[in-house]
Amino acid sequence: MKDEEVNLANEIKTREFKLNINVLGLRNLKSSGLLPIKKAFLKLQVKTLLPPQEQLLFEDKIIAAHEKGPNPNFN
Repeated sequence: MKDEEVNLANEIKTREFKLNINVLGLRNLKSSGLLPIKKAFLKLQVKTLLPPQEQLLFEDKIIAAHEKGPNPNFN
C-alpha cells in the first residue's frame, strides 16, 4: 500500500465562525460579615430569560472562581 498525503482542506467543507470569549474579574470584594471572602462564586439566573413554560427545563448556573480571595477571575 502506497502512502499518500491527503490535504484535508480540499476534502472537508468548512465554515467560518465568530467566537466571543468573556472573562469577568472582580476586584476588592468586601465581606458583609466578620469572616473574609475565601471562595467567591457567581449565580446566573438563566431561567429569567425564558418564557414560563420553558423555565422548568433549566436550572440556575453557579460558577466558582478559579482563585481564592477578594480578587477572583471567572472564565
